[in-house]
Amino acid sequence: MKLIISLLFIISSFNINIDNNKLPTFKGEGDLISFIQDNLFYSKEAKENAIEGKVFIQFVVNKSGKTTKIKLLKGPEILADEAIRVTNMITWNPGEVDGKIVDVEMVLPFTFKIPSEKLGILEDNQWGMIVQNLKNLK
Repeated sequence: MKLIISLLFIISSFNINIDNNKLPTFKGEGDLISFIQDNLFYSKEAKENAIEGKVFIQFVVNKSGKTTKIKLLKGPEILADEAIRVTNMITWNPGEVDGKIVDVEMVLPFTFKIPSEKLGILEDNQWGMIVQNLKNLK
């Protein structure tokens, strides 16, 4: 069974154009959130020790759309290794400033949460996460 892993990354999910500036957008098939959910897993050690938390990964999308200069900004290192691995897999349409392709620094926040086995104690905000991630359960 794949554990539920949620991701909150709003900015890159949209094609944002502010004063002729464009942020990088996900280049893969489908959407970014689905890509991450399909490729992100708990490590054995984190799962066995029930380690949960938020991880913030900083990186640069270079002019060719490659993810570079990846580093942990905040969060448990045991969870960060997996978030960094998946972040490195992402390819992008590069960002632009005044019509010129440029390197863009970005941050992806990941939330690692092990779902409760008892449905009776789920909080209201967990229901949406479970429904959204049912396709990932095996």
